[in-house]
Amino acid sequence: MLLDDDLRATLIEAVDDAERDARFPADAMKLAREAGLLSIAFDDPDPRDLRPLVESIYEAGRVSAALGTIVGMHLQQAHVIALHGTDELRAELGPALAEGATYIGSVTTERNSGGDLRASDSVITRAGGRITLDRDAPIVTGGEVCDSFLVKVSEPDGRPSLVYVPRDAAEVELGRSAWDPMGMRESASVPLRLRATVPERNVVGGPGGFDRVVSDSFGVFAHIGWAAAWLGAATECGNRLVRAIREAPTLRRKIGESELMLGRLAAVHSDLDAVRLALDALVAGYAAGRSGTEFAIRTNDLKVLAATRCFAAVDTMVEIGGLPHGYMRDPGTRIERAFRDLRSASLNFSNDRLAAINGKLILRAGFGPAPTARAR
Repeated sequence: MLLDDDLRATLIEAVDDAERDARFPADAMKLAREAGLLSIAFDDPDPRDLRPLVESIYEAGRVSAALGTIVGMHLQQAHVIALHGTDELRAELGPALAEGATYIGSVTTERNSGGDLRASDSVITRAGGRITLDRDAPIVTGGEVCDSFLVKVSEPDGRPSLVYVPRDAAEVELGRSAWDPMGMRESASVPLRLRATVPERNVVGGPGGFDRVVSDSFGVFAHIGWAAAWLGAATECGNRLVRAIREAPTLRRKIGESELMLGRLAAVHSDLDAVRLALDALVAGYAAGRSGTEFAIRTNDLKVLAATRCFAAVDTMVEIGGLPHGYMRDPGTRIERAFRDLRSASLNFSNDRLAAINGKLILRAGFGPAPTARAR
């Protein structure tokens, strides 16, 4: 879903208002809904083709990295329901999600086990075809405003499940937020407690099936979504910087006559192109149904690559733009804003943690196949 320049400018104004106060960008999300950025087709003949969703996340990322991740998290939840939801749940939610009329929040983080997707401290109970849950979550992005939730819980036998909970069927108790970060300020994650009783048909992926959902789609989409959001934010800054160089004679001479600065521009392009190519390759592999250890390694590689290269590109833009166009809070290039936002990318499901996971996988699988031979 491509945005026109006027709508992008309006969205930027809305997210900047929210960023100053570290509050959720409700006005921007309303505009994003109306623009179709939250929409997902449930009747898509090729439901694993993520290209339309990646485009929406990328466009939201061009507005801000935080808005890109918010849109990405919603589309991740919707995509998982489209692939793994029961027929009854899909029939109920399909029309609203196709129109972008409902915003789904993700409740996966635990107070004790953090972001470990394989564990949950909240054990559900079952009676009469219904599930009762009581979930205490330390961080829920958009928890104040989302229309519904996908909630990670534990079966009595300890296996994790994923349950869809409409907000109007739940008792939601918001905690006091201490959210005052360096960047990603408008993602406005809040603590909340969620109590609800919902039908068994709201279990996504079947009882105890969240591990399978994570391996099949949830985890892959998370890394694809982050990469698309960060790439959108960094690319937008790069294009704004190039426009600033073209329009400022002094800066144009400084860059055009310096091999060092021209080389830095080339390095920025190389960093972002590497992320773009890796993202396209993983999206294509997911659509083709690839799985297994090598695909898992490449999925983790994408997140680490996007986190490091997108931030490195913006860091280099600071050097190119200098104090007036790179370091200052300049609404023209927005580099300072993206620098603060993307500094968190390596911390968001830590790069070090993913590297350790990949190290273990590489001990099992080795270093992958030879490059594909060219057709003769």
